[in-house]
Amino acid sequence: MSDVQTQTPWQDTITLRAGVPKTEVQQALARMTPEQLAVIQAVHETGWSLTVQSTAGSGKSTVLRTVAQVLPAGLRIGAFALNKSIARSLKDALPSDVQVSTFHAFGKTMVEECSPRKATFSEWKRKHLVDSLLKERGLYSKGVAKTALALVKLSMVHIANTGAAIEGLVSEQEMEWPAGLSPVELVRLVQDRALSDFLERGHYDYDDMLYLP
Repeated sequence: MSDVQTQTPWQDTITLRAGVPKTEVQQALARMTPEQLAVIQAVHETGWSLTVQSTAGSGKSTVLRTVAQVLPAGLRIGAFALNKSIARSLKDALPSDVQVSTFHAFGKTMVEECSPRKATFSEWKRKHLVDSLLKERGLYSKGVAKTALALVKLSMVHIANTGAAIEGLVSEQEMEWPAGLSPVELVRLVQDRALSDFLERGHYDYDDMLYLP
């Protein structure tokens, strides 16, 4: 079976961003699998939010490049990567008017632009807040502090905003918790203080780069 796909009517209606060679897009579409074409078609014809899951080397970058090439002219496009190496590869592959960045770099820019005070990076901000809170309650030890900080970060990764969700993380991770301070209270106090620290002093950490925007 040939890997060259037959062109369909929706492909004939595609418009390209300025400076994108038509032959390049046509050749890319002609060699795409049905699954890849389905992504391009959905982007072209709908306003859906899409998640593309695939293995390494299966053509995600080709799909992303083609998506950027066929999105309407004048539309602001951002492509965000997990690390600098991937971001550099994307920048080389995508149209020049596409903003390419790592998630952290983009978040850092947003935080600094929106900070009510002069923004200052504080790498260990949440660790210091956890340590301070535990010492206030007379519960500090290195082990407890390590567990508490891990829970704060897990609650952000899992977007655990409810008490039940936070308690669920404690149970799933089999965390040993000291009496005198509930995990829900700790997470909420630390996050409240983290936000206040940003608003009042402009302090931000790596987590803020991802979650404050």
